Amino acid sequence: DQIARALLAARKVWVLGLRSSQAFASYLRWQLFQVKEDVLLAPHAGDTLGQTLASVTARDVVVVFALRRRPVALGTLLAQLVQAGHRVLYISDEQVPRQSGLSWHLYCACDSDSPLDDHVAVTGLCHLLASRVLELAGPAERVRMTAIEASHDALREL
Repeated sequence: DQIARALLAARKVWVLGLRSSQAFASYLRWQLFQVKEDVLLAPHAGDTLGQTLASVTARDVVVVFALRRRPVALGTLLAQLVQAGHRVLYISDEQVPRQSGLSWHLYCACDSDSPLDDHVAVTGLCHLLASRVLELAGPAERVRMTAIEASHDALREL
């Protein structure tokens, strides 16, 4: 609930994923965007991490997905976010040591007997976070979902 409340109260939520983590960042952003307007996927095509860092404020929350095969730059990015005092939700696999200075660090079990990682826990965590944000949003934030559904009906999108 603490994380869901922080996501709801944030000026903007920046959801970041590099390499294979980008798919999960995109998924969480899509789910949260149904309730909260200012949810941004970073880095966006053509953007740099520096542009993203320069845009984050103290009123924002940064969600960083860091699953296996993390790029080296991720450590520097985290260090800069922490040094700047930003609220960071770090979602990683269990092979990552606990990172100091982060607001929250959640682990997902991704080990598998097959050559492919198992991402069921990551998807489940995304669902849990999005569901809690929706439940805690209350009627005022749900106005957005009603407007989205009205637009879907008008455009015959679904």
